[in-house]
Amino acid sequence: MALQKNRVVNSNRAWDAGRVYKVNEVVQIAGVVYQNLTGGNSDPLLLVDWVVVYQDVGLVYSQSEVDAFLVDKINVLDTGWEEMEDTVHLVGSPQLLTAGNTANLSNNKGVLRNNILPFGVTTFFDSATSKLTPALENDFYQVDLMFKVKNSVLSGHFDVWVDITGIGERFRQSRICPKTANTETNINISFSHFTSDLFALNGGVIKIEAITGNLEIYDKQFRIVRVIKGR
Repeated sequence: MALQKNRVVNSNRAWDAGRVYKVNEVVQIAGVVYQNLTGGNSDPLLLVDWVVVYQDVGLVYSQSEVDAFLVDKINVLDTGWEEMEDTVHLVGSPQLLTAGNTANLSNNKGVLRNNILPFGVTTFFDSATSKLTPALENDFYQVDLMFKVKNSVLSGHFDVWVDITGIGERFRQSRICPKTANTETNINISFSHFTSDLFALNGGVIKIEAITGNLEIYDKQFRIVRVIKGR
């Protein structure tokens, strides 16, 4: 449920465990502004029925300040991006994949740029499982997978795709290394997608398969952008 700008009679009102709150009502606790998402009345500190829209511990805000905080959150609520660089597989220590085999296309997020993620989203990619983790059903994303490869044969080729539990293979693309054997080639795999219910539930593992020739894979950089928030 999207946050909305909400005016309350007294924005300094503390949370009351005995009170019934409406969706989008706002309370303050120790300088933290919470907004209700569900109409439930659990303790705001548990972040079950509430989300934090602003905090500066120890201060008390005026109504106009609370309104400004909510407007700021609304403006960044729906869209955003995350970009990550792998620091494990570099040119001197690449990910190795022999012909005929498949592996996860990993990225440890050693360098991470995610200060413009959508509000309420912590990541779009699980580095432990090489899995895309879209936030909501019916989200729409643009995904860019950039990396370098060396192939042991001239014009050797490989495939990249996403494996979604309950659905299977999606977004498969084939790439050829057109240079001489063991020569660096820059690769950019791009695709856009909407998020089905199973994709939102299970995520999708990024896979790479060496079709002909052995691969050295390194300098991996992923960029994931939520273009439209599902509803």
